[in-house]
Amino acid sequence: MKYFSLIISLFLAISLSNTLSAQATSSDATISTIEVKVKGISCGNGLKKICKSVEGVEGVNYCKAIKKARVSTFEVSYQPGEVDEEAIYAAIEATPGCKDPKDRPFEVKSRE
Repeated sequence: MKYFSLIISLFLAISLSNTLSAQATSSDATISTIEVKVKGISCGNGLKKICKSVEGVEGVNYCKAIKKARVSTFEVSYQPGEVDEEAIYAAIEATPGCKDPKDRPFEVKSRE
């Protein structure tokens, strides 16, 4: 009887471990990455402001500038179940400018 209880306990532990592993794998599969081209950036601080604004959106994992130019490119990783691309674009375009905080100079050029 002792061995029977041990075998049942071991079986339950393995089943729970497999279930948790499957859940972790499925949540990893729901991460998407997009590249967004933005124009209107006139200073280096604008890149940081945009990333900070985008990373403040619920469901965004990270934002980083991958090409710094007149039209800069940002890589954004996000969870589609929590946020959509339009919300990311809106956060970019709502970011205050470098010179005037009331100004909204940033414009999403490409929506890939």
